[in-house]
Amino acid sequence: MSDVDSIVKKWSDLYSEEVLEFARPAEVSNEEVFAEVYHSLIHSPAISNTLVQLEHLHARTLEDKIDKNVQILSKSNVNDAQNREYLESRLASDLSNIRDTQYREFREWVMRVHEEFQRGDESNGNSELARSQSSFSIEASPSAPRLQESFTITLGAQMKQMHNLRLVAADVLDLCRYPAIPKDDSSSSLPQRLQTSMSLYSNNICGVVLLDNKDLDALLNRSNEYHFANYEQQLESIMSSDVKGKSLAWRKERIIRKKMSEFPDPEIELDDPCLELKSGDFYVTRHSNLCEVHVLFHMITDESILSGSINSRHPAVMGLRNVLKTASLSDVTTVTIPLLLASEMHEIMTVAWCMKRAELVFKCVKGFMMEVASWGGSDIKTLQFLVPKDIDEDVFNRLTSMLAGIFRTSNPIRGM
Repeated sequence: MSDVDSIVKKWSDLYSEEVLEFARPAEVSNEEVFAEVYHSLIHSPAISNTLVQLEHLHARTLEDKIDKNVQILSKSNVNDAQNREYLESRLASDLSNIRDTQYREFREWVMRVHEEFQRGDESNGNSELARSQSSFSIEASPSAPRLQESFTITLGAQMKQMHNLRLVAADVLDLCRYPAIPKDDSSSSLPQRLQTSMSLYSNNICGVVLLDNKDLDALLNRSNEYHFANYEQQLESIMSSDVKGKSLAWRKERIIRKKMSEFPDPEIELDDPCLELKSGDFYVTRHSNLCEVHVLFHMITDESILSGSINSRHPAVMGLRNVLKTASLSDVTTVTIPLLLASEMHEIMTVAWCMKRAELVFKCVKGFMMEVASWGGSDIKTLQFLVPKDIDEDVFNRLTSMLAGIFRTSNPIRGM
């Protein structure tokens, strides 16, 4: 009888897995509930302003604490390494406690306001704003990059798609950073933070290709992460053998199949380097505390990226194709990529070098963009080409002309 029961149970499980009508309802996690609640509140005219102001207040509190800790460490006369380590540990612990308290209070506040809002009581969300309304705001027009140019183009032979292209000279982290906030600022809007939050759980996600993680951790630590695991936890998860090993297993299997076809040897084994990230590989982290950026594509590059002889088959160039494909399949409709495949200028990057590299990337990206329709995902509506902020203005103007020529556009939108 037990054998019959086990067979019946197995068939029942298989049937419920294959037939949607009889499938077990998926359990809704707490994170999914919070995401739905937050999405409804941030799109509510009565609550959205209060919500982003609360986030901003928390960010300011953290920034003040971090700046204070830096001052304490710089003014301390602790020369003994052990005592200094103790001081740093204590300050870090205090900061961690503030983060935990903010995280708990923010999520509790969101759930409580949602319940009251559902009952038709909007007074709670508005009343908490009245305490210090002027202290929450950021300037409505942050300083724009020194050099920038925008275009609208159409791509495609039969099914033409419209795209916005933008060429910008800026530091990549400056694009992810909220404007500095004077303590006596009295403006009443939070446009960048509101825009970021409203797009967070949507099909209009913004992503940036990042070649260098330098200073990223410091930027992310200046405000709390309320929606995803923090940056360190995401990295730890990505680099674990469970995630990275499984993600790169295809590479090992492919090499084994190739070697087996050339040298049929069932005992062939490969070393672990097959499971290491290589040039052109990238991993993705999610963020809610960057300015109008929700996703970072961390691309791996090596010293060959500065060579003047790379071609369209270089791993970094193919990595851009894979980034655009991932973006299209993941509702990331605005993507920023480094045009020169470098985050800063180097001595080797002469005018000729810059023009040759830009031509390669422009032409390859144009081809990749024309493939988007066949990938079955969302259209990439806005593509932003980023060049180092200290690039020569004459070179920037030549790059602008090249972009217009390669994408065959005659419709520049200046001053955006």
